[in-house]
Amino acid sequence: MLLAVDGDISREKSFWQNDIVRNLFWFSLTLNAVSWGVLFFFVSMTRDRIILHYNVYLGVDIIGAPYLVYWVPAVGLLFWTVNLFLAQYLYVKQERIISYALLLASVMLEFGTIIAAISLASVNY
Repeated sequence: MLLAVDGDISREKSFWQNDIVRNLFWFSLTLNAVSWGVLFFFVSMTRDRIILHYNVYLGVDIIGAPYLVYWVPAVGLLFWTVNLFLAQYLYVKQERIISYALLLASVMLEFGTIIAAISLASVNY
């Protein structure tokens, strides 16, 4: 699709020039950084073992090394990266809505990582 701007014909915005893409990118990246920060601030690395999973029905069911809590935001960051590359690929292939959906899914995934990080921090604080 061509757009006329001041008499010039220019192409559509690129992936990184799109406002929706940039907003979703920075929002999800900020959410991931918050989940890292929550875990870094509230989980003590001085203890030998910490609670990694708490089940309402059975109580504590997974205990492990403190560094294992960082798997939650790390996996969130991995999925965020994969979604970002897929969104960029689909955006170039003119599949804008699917690209936006992937970026929005990344935001929702990062909300999930924040909930998990807060849960881990509250159980171990």
